[in-house]
Amino acid sequence: MYYFGMQLRRFSVVLKFPQAHTIGAAPGIIFRSAFGLALRRVSCTEPEGQCRDCHRSGSCPWMAVFETPARKDNPVIQGVNRIPHPFVSAPVFTGHDMIIMEMCVMASGLKYLPWIIAALNLMQDMGLGGKRDRFAIEHMEELLPDGARVTVAAGITPRSHGTFTLGDFVDTRLKGFARDSLEVSCVTPLRIKHQGRLVHDLPFHVFYGACTRRIKMVSLAAGAEWNCPESNGDVESLTSESCWQEHGHYSSRQKTTLQLGGVTGRLIFRGVPPECLPAVFAGEILGIGKNTSFGLGRYRVS
Repeated sequence: MYYFGMQLRRFSVVLKFPQAHTIGAAPGIIFRSAFGLALRRVSCTEPEGQCRDCHRSGSCPWMAVFETPARKDNPVIQGVNRIPHPFVSAPVFTGHDMIIMEMCVMASGLKYLPWIIAALNLMQDMGLGGKRDRFAIEHMEELLPDGARVTVAAGITPRSHGTFTLGDFVDTRLKGFARDSLEVSCVTPLRIKHQGRLVHDLPFHVFYGACTRRIKMVSLAAGAEWNCPESNGDVESLTSESCWQEHGHYSSRQKTTLQLGGVTGRLIFRGVPPECLPAVFAGEILGIGKNTSFGLGRYRVS
């Protein structure tokens, strides 16, 4: 039996460029960096000051989305300085003059939707990447659990179409899915640690452990109820058409180059217990592993 009670909203954003863009092979990382800068600009009232000393740090949208400290009175998240960001974004399509991003805003991040929309609008003028490629938001839609897509008016905070949880979206994916063989296609690199080390090879117990760990952390951070079973039984890896893809990204804020590589390609598992499917489908939405806010950790199951 599973239960995922965390509230969230999902959006699809179509970025249209007037000519071929120069974003390169990691649009999710570039998008996240620009989004963070734009959100800071629309949120900050004291740009010359230090965030940690700001009197608005407890109510600042940028701090809440990107630098949320873990509550010290949380008895479960011990030894964690930062809780998971209440949003994830990842590219679901990349063409020569178009990028389609999917964004998921979760729990505490939902009250900051007006600032998130304002940041997206500002990004159009800022541009993306080293050459500041300008774009226009051609279309934005909210994705509902039943598969419906509702158009979001340009520049307007989307009105609520109901209160949805992670479990509502997982329920939709489970309907009619009766197979025990899964093909996992990596949309963006999966950067997963197991026993303290980054893994280049993903057997099912490591993959599934990353799914349940991600659900646990975001749910605890949101104060939401959750439950999903541990993996039991032997799951066979039929084939692995995967490899490690490295990517370096220079962080102007941290003044260093971040290594953001991970596993790419396809993973095929056979003999997956039905009780494990909800966590696997939840991982599709949340992303798994490290650096999910940069767009890493996204996959599709078929």
